[in-house]
Amino acid sequence: ATVKPLGSSESSVVAERVNALLKHPPFMSPADLYRVPPHAVYVIVRALIALDQRSAAAQMTSDYFKALPQELNEEWRRSCLSIIHLHLTPGRRCNLSRHFAITRQLFGFLGMHPSFQPSPTTLLFLLASLRWTRQCGRRADVVVRSFIKRWGPDIVDDAVRRRLASFWLKQGQPDRARAVLKVQDAIDE
Repeated sequence: ATVKPLGSSESSVVAERVNALLKHPPFMSPADLYRVPPHAVYVIVRALIALDQRSAAAQMTSDYFKALPQELNEEWRRSCLSIIHLHLTPGRRCNLSRHFAITRQLFGFLGMHPSFQPSPTTLLFLLASLRWTRQCGRRADVVVRSFIKRWGPDIVDDAVRRRLASFWLKQGQPDRARAVLKVQDAIDE
């Protein structure tokens, strides 16, 4: 039999199945969880977040990360970082307390395995949680500087600089935005 992707009318069936799994989760030992491919965990976590089951998604991620072996190859590490990135989506308009909750969760996940390190994409997603806050330019600048201090200048790419510049513009400080873009122009040359 051929497996077909679900259509939009069948999405309620998926929601019902996920809710049934949440109410009656299958028993999985850490050894079982270790054998689950990271892409499967990614799909499950994404579905849970889409259904606004963020705590269940966080628990699934945490359980999976605890079951990981000490040594991860680069592909596995990148897959795990993609799972972390799912948790960085702020959802609806995000306030400052939600940003801090996302930041705590990020550092909690990063601390769960010695090979986990953020990427510029991680920083870009984290900055998105500041979009609706007051003084988003100043706050984003503090976050960017703290990431540079901890992980070096390669943690900032052109997308991060553009987001930082846009936040400075939104905050009404075009001179700060121009300074950020000037750095980008110097790098591009």
